[in-house]
Amino acid sequence: MKESRRYFIENKIFNKIDLKNIANIILKEYSNSKRGERNASIQYTINCFDNSTYESDSLSIVEEGGIIDIKKVSSIEYTYFDFKINRHILFYITEGSNNSYVKISGDDSGWVNKVFTNLTDYINSIKPQENWVIKYKKILRQIIALGLGKIFNAIITYIMLLFVQPIENPSEKILQIRKLILDNLLLFYFIYQWVLPWIVGLSWTPLIFDSISKLWPKIEFDFGPEHLKEFKNRRKKVNIFITLVMIPSIIMIVYDVIKNILNIKI
Repeated sequence: MKESRRYFIENKIFNKIDLKNIANIILKEYSNSKRGERNASIQYTINCFDNSTYESDSLSIVEEGGIIDIKKVSSIEYTYFDFKINRHILFYITEGSNNSYVKISGDDSGWVNKVFTNLTDYINSIKPQENWVIKYKKILRQIIALGLGKIFNAIITYIMLLFVQPIENPSEKILQIRKLILDNLLLFYFIYQWVLPWIVGLSWTPLIFDSISKLWPKIEFDFGPEHLKEFKNRRKKVNIFITLVMIPSIIMIVYDVIKNILNIKI
């Protein structure tokens, strides 16, 4: 009975050794077909960002000093067919994409399950994409929101001190508002110092997180020229964001918490 199994690959960083080991697993099945004198084919395909494509039935295409060492690779595809007994393996990965998978199909369910297990076991052993932004997203989102809001709050406060003068001869309505604030000073202070900055900051965090999370793609290739490792090089820029926004945000929050706990003016 014909059976087909598919396994979607995500959160993995592939290097040249991984590519070669997976290619060897598929090559073993091709060699078995040839020893059985069956009509079979195997092909390794590499697609590059410059729209060039390289195909081979030899492992030399992923060997040291090959095309993957000199060009920026966009996707890799390995295919194997045994036409006589209807066996098929497809391994396909694309950098930065969710559409990466391995598919095994054939009339022999025992063979399908065996090869599927061999491939998926190895794929699961590949270095995972460790994304600390996504892992601690809930905590970081609140910290960034509060930090950005406090920066905005500090700017508005400074502008008000420069340009907004006390009202002379305030109306009865303004006096009532002042009395309401003074009578509930702790509540209004909490809203002004924490709630409003947090709400203002939340409006910016989705954009920031979307931009940062893209630096850790579902599939990443760790081979080729260093200057062409797009995601790896972009992540270095995150350090600037951490230095300019995250660290000051945390310091500002800790400062305010300590100041309020100790109830002193600094």
